Amino acid sequence: MSNLLKHSITTGKTTQWRTHRSNFHPSPDGMITPGCINILPAWFQQGREKHGFPNLDLEDGFSPEVLATLKGDAGRKITTSLQWSSIIVSAALQVMHPDLYWAGIETHVRLGEWATRYELDDMYHHLQHWTSVFNVVSVICNRRTPPSQRS
Repeated sequence: MSNLLKHSITTGKTTQWRTHRSNFHPSPDGMITPGCINILPAWFQQGREKHGFPNLDLEDGFSPEVLATLKGDAGRKITTSLQWSSIIVSAALQVMHPDLYWAGIETHVRLGEWATRYELDDMYHHLQHWTSVFNVVSVICNRRTPPSQRS
């Protein structure tokens, strides 16, 4: 994941503060790669026109796809590497907040049915191996947060 983290750092004036280079600490020994990435099996593309698949309501605009980070063999390895920790977090959530846990499970199952229905094999594969009840994992490494600018 260090390569993904390294490439997530931005430097431009128009970039978001979450990924700007000035908000990350360098690792003194070089063992930790600073960065910020999101990993999820079904990503809703933002800033795109609404569209749907055949036989869907065009007003629905439901059109997720596999996040680019997870495409290909490297993405499959990432999904697999997160399984153990995701199971632990999901089990804890089931005890602490069962309603939220079951809502996450229901979303996961429905998304899997939808991916199967429209033959989205790559998405279905990731959903099968995605053990987290949450639909996104954010990996944030060595970031400092600037003070809030809200008044």
